Amino acid sequence: MCIAIYKPAGADIASDTLHRCWTHHPHGGGLAVPDGNGGVVVRKAMTWDEFLAEWTEHTNPSAPMLIHFRWATHGAINLDNCHPHRINDDLVMIHNGVIKPMTIHSTDRRSDTAAFVDQVLCQMPIESVTSPGVSTLLEDYIGRSRLVFLDGHGDVSIIGEQRGEWANGCWFSNDTYHRTPVRRPTTRIAPTATPVDCYDTDQNREERRSAAHDLLDRCGPDLSLWNDQDLETLAMAYNDELDNDKWEEVA
Repeated sequence: MCIAIYKPAGADIASDTLHRCWTHHPHGGGLAVPDGNGGVVVRKAMTWDEFLAEWTEHTNPSAPMLIHFRWATHGAINLDNCHPHRINDDLVMIHNGVIKPMTIHSTDRRSDTAAFVDQVLCQMPIESVTSPGVSTLLEDYIGRSRLVFLDGHGDVSIIGEQRGEWANGCWFSNDTYHRTPVRRPTTRIAPTATPVDCYDTDQNREERRSAAHDLLDRCGPDLSLWNDQDLETLAMAYNDELDNDKWEEVA
């Protein structure tokens, strides 16, 4: 998946923390910061060096900032699918998770987030997007995802805040900001379908399905980065849920 970060005004975030996030989520990064004139500056990058240069230029301890690093689960790996996504000139959004209600054609190169922005958020009256009532509806619609909005006045709204965590004055949508990536040298097994595609509707399996979604959200689909305990939890969630033809050996 991805990691979404909110750095409030007055807070700081270390470059090594950002690099750790990039290592976990290397499919593009981006940031957003108010421009001081009621608009929002958005910068995106496909390499760490490019992102670091943008962050160094635009970071401001006295201003809020949104930061995002992507692990592609839907859509092409390109700048268009990197976050933040613009809703208009003075409102942007970053996202962590999978927005399952979005239906995307197999030839569509957009991510589920990009499609959500185009088909849902940009179709709404802009003043309503971050209103309390609409936020409640959006939280129900997006399931376990997290959304963070920033406008040109520096106001920030987090949907699903309780599913992330605060550390050193900043909010992170999952804990990969402090997890050290460890490459596993052994052959691994990776699912070719996401839990939502392969689980049946047996209510007794809901807890294991939720655990699997949490792990995929937190650790990403590259199982070489997972520790043994997380792999064991995932195996327990999947072992009797997937047919053999939905698994594949990968080196």
